Amino acid sequence: MQPVEQFVAAWKQLQEARQAIEALGEMFVGAPECVIAFAMPAPAGALLCAKVSVVQGGRIARAGISFSLAPGEYLGVIGPSGAAKTTLIRARRVRQTS
Repeated sequence: MQPVEQFVAAWKQLQEARQAIEALGEMFVGAPECVIAFAMPAPAGALLCAKVSVVQGGRIARAGISFSLAPGEYLGVIGPSGAAKTTLIRARRVRQTS
């Protein structure tokens, strides 16, 4: 009987939710569709990272990271917990060595 009693107890809230959804639907009847669009520039340039090391707290967190991206490409960073994914993403200062 407990599930039935819970349903009966929640009936008022279900009715109010249904009425609210209907009221929202009525508010938007005949309203013009709002479309926000803007042109994005075409991707330009490429990114090349070779043998990157990330230093955190005075110690090397990750070393030897290499990847390249052509214009318009994406990179996903995946790995187990503690693999320094977030550390790599948050790395800001870049020092180039030859």
